[in-house]
Amino acid sequence: MFEPTPQEPTQVPKILGYGLAIACLIWVLHDFHIMKALRDLSRVDYKWVLLGMGFDVLSYIVQAARWKFLLAPFGKVRITKTIRAVYAGLFANLVFPLRPGELLRSYLVSNSEGISIGRVLGSVGVERLIDLVIAVASLAVASLMVDLQGYKLPLPFFAAVVVLLVINLGVSLPNAPANIGAWQFFCVLGLGWFDIEKSSATGFSIFAFLALNIPFVFLGFAALVRSGLSLKDMRERVSHLPSEVHP
Repeated sequence: MFEPTPQEPTQVPKILGYGLAIACLIWVLHDFHIMKALRDLSRVDYKWVLLGMGFDVLSYIVQAARWKFLLAPFGKVRITKTIRAVYAGLFANLVFPLRPGELLRSYLVSNSEGISIGRVLGSVGVERLIDLVIAVASLAVASLMVDLQGYKLPLPFFAAVVVLLVINLGVSLPNAPANIGAWQFFCVLGLGWFDIEKSSATGFSIFAFLALNIPFVFLGFAALVRSGLSLKDMRERVSHLPSEVHP
């Protein structure tokens, strides 16, 4: 009877994330010319789009392989498990606010491979440090063929890398599911530094966002099902993981 009553998690970060997303979308879509965007879309070179999407999917398989090697000191981890966990985590980021995918993928590997959650989270932290050095370059290879060749924006490769850096820094803030709103805002902001007209930048931000996320809706959902979790299970697990990690 003297046990403390569990406190409900604060809703402030979630409210902040959704508020930020709405504000960003209002700014991005202000003065957006849909007919101009449709004309730009008609000039898209889809062979580069598909190639960019393929590299983006492949980049996360490489990430899963790297994660397996980082976990090697703690046990023999199967690469199929890390791939499945990475894609399930990406799916969680698409459907839940505040990017809970890192916690979810850590839980999945910890649960399936018998490694403590603390050690798995430590390996994820090492990943993030490595990503600070190489993520911009690898994402440039993975997705900026879509940016430059596919959508016909007149930018050099260096400009594309800068835009990706701006996007990745921007979406590290509390956010809505899939970084919607913030992703478009920082994409348009970055492109604006290189004198890309706002309506064209907005059309591109929407097109690239869909191209880079649609594959993970299907791959992530399939990975989630293969992991033995339903959407309801994932929601419950995501809501309880922070308290389990920080008792």
